[in-house]
Amino acid sequence: MGFHRCEYMTREEAEKLNLRNKDVVYSSGDVTLCFSSGNSWVMPDMAKLYVEIGWKPPQDFINDVMNSKLVESNDDPTCGTRARPMAIGYLKPATDPLPKPFAINPDLPAGFLQKMEGLMKEAEDMGYRGQTRSGRAQTNSGRAQTKGFKP
Repeated sequence: MGFHRCEYMTREEAEKLNLRNKDVVYSSGDVTLCFSSGNSWVMPDMAKLYVEIGWKPPQDFINDVMNSKLVESNDDPTCGTRARPMAIGYLKPATDPLPKPFAINPDLPAGFLQKMEGLMKEAEDMGYRGQTRSGRAQTNSGRAQTKGFKP
C-alpha cells in the first residue's frame, strides 16, 4: 500500500479520454473486498481506472463481483479460509501491457465496472479502505490495518 501514480496515462490524458475514473490516476489507498464465496481481494483504488482502460481481472474476481455478496470481514464464517486477501490490480506497463486504444475489455460482463465501483464504495463505507499517509498505513478510522484483515 502506498501512494501510486498511474504509469499508463497522465490525468490530462484521462481527462481527454473523458474517463469516469480519472480521479484515481493518483491513488494512495487500497480496498479489501471479502465475498460470500470465500474469496477476498485487496486492490488499489486505481483498479477501477485499470478496468476502464482494458485490464481484465482474474476470472475468480470477475465471478465474485458479478455473483457474490460482500461480507463484513475475514472473520465471517462465510468468508472461507483465506488468511490473506489476494492482491490484484497492481499493474505496470512493463509487465502488464494494456491494449490501445484504451477501452473496457470486451470479455468483461456487461455492467462489471459499475458493479465493481459500487462494491469498492460499499467496502470503503464499511471501513475496508486503507490509506497511506506520511508512510504509515491507515484505514478511514485511523487504524494501521484494514478492518477484518488479519496478517
